[in-house]
Amino acid sequence: MLNQFFWHLRVLNPEHFCEKYAKKPKGEWGYRANWNRLLAYVLDVSEKTIEAWGTDYEGCPDRYRKRLAEIDALKTAEQILKRHGLSQEFLDALD
Repeated sequence: MLNQFFWHLRVLNPEHFCEKYAKKPKGEWGYRANWNRLLAYVLDVSEKTIEAWGTDYEGCPDRYRKRLAEIDALKTAEQILKRHGLSQEFLDALD
């Protein structure tokens, strides 16, 4: 079901994902470790895997870039629902 919903999504660069969701901005001391931990957590991989992708995450496989785009879309939808005071229960009631 999620695949049908997200079929139109492209990919999201790990750096852009981190710029949007990480606690530390790029350039701040310790940002890289913070970004690597975030990516490892959301993608369910080890930090060593993230580190192996390179300094600009250029080695990140497309399957993980697609997953980051899916997570971004879900986070955006969550923000919209909160802004309008809606919940999953409300959406379920629409069926």
